Amino acid sequence: MQHDPYLQEEWGDVAQSYSGGGYRKIGGVTYLSSDGTPDRSTAGMYLSTGGYPVVFAHKGETNRQTSTSARQISSKERNNYDWGSVKPIDPYTEWIEGLVEPGELIIVPCAGTAPAAIAAEKAFGDKARYICIDTQDGAHQAFERRRDNELGNVEQQKITD
Repeated sequence: MQHDPYLQEEWGDVAQSYSGGGYRKIGGVTYLSSDGTPDRSTAGMYLSTGGYPVVFAHKGETNRQTSTSARQISSKERNNYDWGSVKPIDPYTEWIEGLVEPGELIIVPCAGTAPAAIAAEKAFGDKARYICIDTQDGAHQAFERRRDNELGNVEQQKITD
């Protein structure tokens, strides 16, 4: 992972706010092309070019912050798990470790291969709690393939409360 002046120059500084005690931080992951320059090939998909936006929000009182930049540059994943867009896990791991306490529930909308959920399991083990949401056929299977590849056949905890 690296932070690059390109990110701030092209995308602006990270948006961060505290409102009503809650915390919000908006950033994103920008992929590198094979020549090492930022990839701008996504042509407006997901409200960006060259990467994917990320939004963190914490409802209620909190003083948690992370010094890890919410703007990250990353190489594209080599294995796509039969899924169109596979985001890297490392930035999510750093963000989650800085902003989430073990046992807190993480909501992962537009989950796909769910890097945030896998990052939570890497960071918190059996104390990770998440709900993944995706409307696309095959998302759950792609997540399971990626999870098995990243974590092995560790039994997944089910949220029952």
